[in-house]
Amino acid sequence: MQQPSVAFEKDVATLGSFSLVPFDLDCDVRVIHPWVNMEYASFWMLGNSSEADVRAEYTKILSTGHTEVLMGYHKDKPVFLVEVYDPRHEEIGTHIDPAAGDYGMHVLVGPPDEHIPNFTSGVFYLIMSFLFEARQAKRVFVEPDIGNAKIHKLNRRFGFRVLQERVQLANKTAQLELCLREDFERCSKVLGF
Repeated sequence: MQQPSVAFEKDVATLGSFSLVPFDLDCDVRVIHPWVNMEYASFWMLGNSSEADVRAEYTKILSTGHTEVLMGYHKDKPVFLVEVYDPRHEEIGTHIDPAAGDYGMHVLVGPPDEHIPNFTSGVFYLIMSFLFEARQAKRVFVEPDIGNAKIHKLNRRFGFRVLQERVQLANKTAQLELCLREDFERCSKVLGF
């Protein structure tokens, strides 16, 4: 059942209704604990974690005051997690010239119950729409692990461009990427969103 406090919602072409709600430590840790332990979530760096480990990590993330954590729902079922952060307060900020209106984000899609074509693209479209519409983002930065080929491909589809191919961060070697609203909107139209 969907939680009552909706931060953003949108109907996504052919996929139906999506919404974002604030992360609830008491409920959502139980939901994401199996997700972060799946092999495909290795880049999330919480593999082999206990539920207590996941709770501790998200307690820490939420306590910073500069990262917003949201659960994504599709047709009232939790299906993804997104972290939206202010790069001025993160390590990535030392590799860019961060300014007000800049955002960074991380996304983790839960394991599907069924195959739905373009589902992950729909999730990505919702998140980027949230950033540019609801948060009025000027620029969106991402710093995926250089080995995460799937997310690099998805980023390209939605208008991200590479700023630096290799950036050494404390916990990974990343590729630094940037998306502007006009690039996102252009690519979204091409994709049929």
